[in-house]
Amino acid sequence: MDKEKQAEVQAAQVEAFESGISQTGFGLFNYIVIFLAGMMSFAIIFATSVGSYILTAMQTDITLSITQKGLLNASPYWGMIFGALIWALLADCKGRRTVLIITHLLDVIFCNCAALSQTITFILLFKFCAGFCICGGYTTFIIYMSEVHEQKKRIRMLFVIGLMLTSASAVLPILAMPILPNYWRIDPLGLRYTSWQFYMTVTTIPSLIMGISFIFLPESPRFDINAGKSSKAHRTFRTIYHINTCKPADSFPLPPPTDADTYRKLNLLQELGKFRMVFRKEYAVYGLLLFSTDFCVFMIQNTTRLWQPTLIAAAESLKGVTDIDFCCLIENVVSATELAVQQEANRNETMTEVKPSGWRLNWTYYSNNLVFSAIDFVCIFAAFFFLNFFGPKIVLISAFTLTTILAAVLYFVSNYLVLAVPAFYLGVSHVGTISLISLAVHMFPTSVRATFMFTSVTLGRLSTTVGHVVMPKLMTIGCIPVILWIFIFSLASTIISIFLPNAAHLKLN
Repeated sequence: MDKEKQAEVQAAQVEAFESGISQTGFGLFNYIVIFLAGMMSFAIIFATSVGSYILTAMQTDITLSITQKGLLNASPYWGMIFGALIWALLADCKGRRTVLIITHLLDVIFCNCAALSQTITFILLFKFCAGFCICGGYTTFIIYMSEVHEQKKRIRMLFVIGLMLTSASAVLPILAMPILPNYWRIDPLGLRYTSWQFYMTVTTIPSLIMGISFIFLPESPRFDINAGKSSKAHRTFRTIYHINTCKPADSFPLPPPTDADTYRKLNLLQELGKFRMVFRKEYAVYGLLLFSTDFCVFMIQNTTRLWQPTLIAAAESLKGVTDIDFCCLIENVVSATELAVQQEANRNETMTEVKPSGWRLNWTYYSNNLVFSAIDFVCIFAAFFFLNFFGPKIVLISAFTLTTILAAVLYFVSNYLVLAVPAFYLGVSHVGTISLISLAVHMFPTSVRATFMFTSVTLGRLSTTVGHVVMPKLMTIGCIPVILWIFIFSLASTIISIFLPNAAHLKLN
């Protein structure tokens, strides 16, 4: 098929979809999808962040080195790197609904296997498998959500997802408050099962809801139209119309398509060939700028976010000590970890029971994590207003400049500011990433936009895994290398963002 004919077919498909979805209205079906957006947000945040909350609690049963703590946080991201491309291709070839069911139910299985694991090796393995699966559910649901709403409502739905993701970060400490501070243990069938393992089990509920729900929900009508199954897409429009309006499906305003379905079997190799477009000359400069910014930003942002609960735990253990600074927190984390490892070694040598030296935390520790999430939520909410007034590039540069300043002052602050500065750093950094995504949408035409966004997200996850390997090593050296590392990559993201194009000068193709 030549390019002109292909363009005509694509235009006809878009027109058919927009005409159909605009007639379905907005009602119960859309509210169900919004509810599932919340469940999806909980599922992805729980899968990637639960390790950071159980690090302290699990020290009672499993002694971890500082490197193993970093690997526990990184393991879901390693799985995402390997799974993202596979699920993206399957979603384009086999449909959104199938991938959403499989990925979320597999996530439930692997996360529960991790919860039942008795050693850190198996926990890391199953968290890797969970990350491999949940990344497919996350990206596929965002596509599904955009494909069951008309054009003028899609930006609002992305705004909803952004707020849901931020809210999910606040739900984790809320769930932890009644569970993790009250340690208990049972040994069914000789297997250890404790409060922190129960916490891991509870966090699989959103994925279970997602997997079961999509058994009863229809396929994306946009996917069916693209695959040449117009009759099936029309039946989906009728179903959505019936759910939203409570009117008979037969009263749907648009008649069924008169043309016979031209079913087009999608080929994995053909879909994979799209990634060659990343290396085309006309996209190389913008792509390099986008990928470089992503790598710098996500390495620091996700690494510090997942070490945040551990740093708060260190601050809680130092209550009553005056002039606590960032170096005190780093030294406390490293020394407590080394002491626990030494005690475990002594226990193995003498075969005697030694009480672990993990921090004993109460509900105030988790409420402090909740404050971090609240600051993040306010920053995310404000970002959308800033974007409307100033545009993505100005907000992007301003946010990354502010994160660089906050990284620079981290060495000099103490007491309450030692936790307040990282909290605002993460919030402002998230404002920058939202602006970057908004700008990236304008940087590339529709034909290559998804490819570049996928590559960008994958590089962000890769940089996160690198960060979780690097940061524990730097922490054992001291706080100054950690601060310099945060400052250098924050400064690099600021400098690179200056050379990104202005969205006002770009046409959305």
